[in-house]
Amino acid sequence: MSSTRFESDAAAPRGWWRGRRRRRNEALRVSLRASGRRGGELPPAGRAALAVALAAAAAALLWFGARGLGALLFWNNDAYRIANLELDGGGLPVRRYFEERHGLREGANLFAFDLRQVYREFLGQPATARYRSIQLQRILPDTLKITLLERTPVAQLGREGLLLADGEGRVFIGEGLRNGLPALVGPGLAGLAAGGTLPPAARDALRVIETCEKEGLSREVVITEIDTRGGFAGQRDDLRLRLRGDITADLWWPRRDRPAAAAQADLKERLVFLRAVLKRAQQEGRRLRTINLTLETYRQNIPVTYWD
Repeated sequence: MSSTRFESDAAAPRGWWRGRRRRRNEALRVSLRASGRRGGELPPAGRAALAVALAAAAAALLWFGARGLGALLFWNNDAYRIANLELDGGGLPVRRYFEERHGLREGANLFAFDLRQVYREFLGQPATARYRSIQLQRILPDTLKITLLERTPVAQLGREGLLLADGEGRVFIGEGLRNGLPALVGPGLAGLAAGGTLPPAARDALRVIETCEKEGLSREVVITEIDTRGGFAGQRDDLRLRLRGDITADLWWPRRDRPAAAAQADLKERLVFLRAVLKRAQQEGRRLRTINLTLETYRQNIPVTYWD
């Protein structure tokens, strides 16, 4: 049996065994290389997650680096301490507010607060509704300038005048009584507080007041009070004007379903006509009592009454 085995080996061609072993080794190496590639590569989802993680890490490093650099250059830099705090408007109460609420005072760092937050908080309070705008300006290296623009009152709410309203219909607290301002009375006004907005009927009354001012009528058409209840002379949204000289004028103009420019033109024409009626009565030496300007045909037919 032993000789048979050797004879079988000898019968094989020379180099056959070494070639066979070489092919097996090469197959093994190829298998190992292929196996290594499959195990080392990440799937697409994994590569995307890795890219996101690396980007987030880089962004975090940049953010912390920027914060550190900003603190070094600005927030912790004594060169930017406030030496001049310039306040234009508001007076001492406003200065104290900024000091107590936001720490805005001489010696504080110029970059230690968020200007947008200061802006929002200041204008968002009822007590500061009297200010229409606020401007905060850093002037390097050591100056902070605060400029306040107050609202201009055009009417007072009720006869007491504790609350005022500007041309935009914003309500704010007045500083003492404003003699000479027309008083607005009517529904929806009693519950208003500083920071609120006038209801539509009261805003119509503001348009009357502003039109008189703009068109130069306020010296002859002196309005002391406007009642916004409506229904005085047949129109549900008419207004009752109390004029100097104990005169009552009921006023209406089409404004609900018309373009704003057309409605404003109609209002102007009626107020100009009202001035003409007042002048004519004065020239005739008669004391007007009531005037009805609610009719469409007011130019041809304007009901009036007199005290005498």
